[in-house]
Amino acid sequence: MRNLLSQKEHWSKESSNTMLINDKPLVDDIEKELLEKVRNLIIDQIDNPNLTVLDLADAMAASERKVYRLIKKLTGWTPHELIKEVRWHYIENLIRTKNLKNATEAAHAIGMKNVTNFKKQFHKRFNRTIEEMMAKNA
Repeated sequence: MRNLLSQKEHWSKESSNTMLINDKPLVDDIEKELLEKVRNLIIDQIDNPNLTVLDLADAMAASERKVYRLIKKLTGWTPHELIKEVRWHYIENLIRTKNLKNATEAAHAIGMKNVTNFKKQFHKRFNRTIEEMMAKNA
């Protein structure tokens, strides 16, 4: 045990050129970069109703399990929840910046086929109907 502690002390006194795994700022930057990559992957396929964690894992060249753990660690959400969250933010921004014609167009923009379900989920998420939000931002 003393040997391990002395080795740790020795490594921590090394020059600043030494990259340590416990270097928190470096890890945070890498994690932020990975999370941004995941968000960009989701946005690139925002209208794909069949987007899955496997698709994200393939794009990141990682296992599903690794991607699940990473997303859960960084956001506190499961990958499925993150996909939904990114989609809701995307449609909210789309409504504010663009004049969508109707709820069907909005649903398809974020990859939801069932417009009725989209309307229910939208109302649950934003506590107002899609039509109210579109009218407000028209």
